[in-house]
Amino acid sequence: MRKKIISEKISDIDVIIFDLDLTLYYNIEFADENARLCFQYIADSIGQTFEFVESKYKEIGSINLTLTYYNLTMDDCFTYANPKLDPYQYISTNKVLRKYLLGLKETGYKLAVATNNSIYMVPKVLDAIGIMDCFDYVTCAQSAGKGKPHPKMFNEILNYFGVLPAKVLSVGDNQRKDLDCATSVGITKGILVKGPTDLMNKLNSYLKNKD
Repeated sequence: MRKKIISEKISDIDVIIFDLDLTLYYNIEFADENARLCFQYIADSIGQTFEFVESKYKEIGSINLTLTYYNLTMDDCFTYANPKLDPYQYISTNKVLRKYLLGLKETGYKLAVATNNSIYMVPKVLDAIGIMDCFDYVTCAQSAGKGKPHPKMFNEILNYFGVLPAKVLSVGDNQRKDLDCATSVGITKGILVKGPTDLMNKLNSYLKNKD
């Protein structure tokens, strides 16, 4: 389905920040396998069962916070998980999304990605989708040193663009990590989505209603 590209930028938004996983692509198998490998790394590291770690994750609500809880590092977790997971086996090119994002850029919006994924995996996922060159700035939990729901990546993006939080829109699939976290640094505009089709529909509607 073709998506109508916004032809005129609205005055109260300069930067749009996108989450990556289950936002710019939607493949439950890939996301679940990524989480499974992280749970297995934690289980092996602390001498517990996979089920025990999965239960603790559900209690805490974030893989990054679960790693911190057990005094484990993101770097070591990604070193274990990344070689075992190939995004090209799960994620297909999305030409419609690519055209849509490039249309937003042409209209005048600056686009950024803030993801809890790794330095190794992020470019591979973006390339698999076909949107590697659609963003002005990309940051991840590993490069920032903190993952969402810590607000460090949002502050990093604000500083990079030199933009006020009131001029930024956050788009993601998780209320706590993508919207509430953004709100904690003053980014009160947000859209909750599930995958790229939902993203384009809801973002189109939001920008049209704001116009």
